[in-house]
Amino acid sequence: MSTFEEYDVAYADNKNIHYLAAGPVNGPLLIFVHGWPAIALAWKPQLEAFSALGFRAIAPDMPGYGKSTARKVIEDYSQQKDFEKAIAWYEKDIEGINKALWQPGKPVHPPKPTFTSTVRKDGGWFGGIPQPPSPDQIPAPLLEGEVFDEFTKAMKKTGYWPGSAYYMNHERNHEFNSKAPNDGKFDKPALLIHAAFDYVCETKTTRLAEPMRQACSNLTEVTIQAGHWANMEKPAETSAALSRFILEEVPDYWPGFWDSGYAKRQKSVL
Repeated sequence: MSTFEEYDVAYADNKNIHYLAAGPVNGPLLIFVHGWPAIALAWKPQLEAFSALGFRAIAPDMPGYGKSTARKVIEDYSQQKDFEKAIAWYEKDIEGINKALWQPGKPVHPPKPTFTSTVRKDGGWFGGIPQPPSPDQIPAPLLEGEVFDEFTKAMKKTGYWPGSAYYMNHERNHEFNSKAPNDGKFDKPALLIHAAFDYVCETKTTRLAEPMRQACSNLTEVTIQAGHWANMEKPAETSAALSRFILEEVPDYWPGFWDSGYAKRQKSVL
């Protein structure tokens, strides 16, 4: 496994953010932010790829994950009745749940309804699965051996409460976003990468991406033939899409651009 620089940044109430870094210190900065349930190492392929190109690539363990502070404090995360009960089964078998969560996209029958379409019929998100399957019943995950071990160790350290609590902040998030400047409109270049077989966050064949299209006046969209974990399932394609976006939309940000330029010269024909 690649060796990255590791740092910790302290902030209010003795909390800290841990992050990985790679590439030249003075290179253009790229920050890769993971989602649920992951850690900074989820961006390993991109940290390696972009640091090799001369970028300063950074990925934090978001609060509640990995080596960052993960407190069960109401000021850090919102709470709701039965919340702990809903996620308690995750922590009974962290190795098993990690294998189940980190699966590649399988386009077996894309036209059929996804598993989320029966959520209400099954009695809610946690109503249809009384007990998770054992690890040996779950197919091999996307994660490499060492990376999988790091993920499992991280989740055993923090549990799933802090990371899942992000989804209990809807009211606070709404209040924050309602005060966004420019009515929440974004006029800088933005990239939306669709994962064709993502049945967790289906943006390609639904209207889920419409708010982003409405908010971004300069939006580029690309589709990768992968599942939810596109950057790890198809790391080369994901990095290529990001690279092309930077080169085409913000070329001045490419490492060394302002020092050497990039010009093609053709020989004159006599």
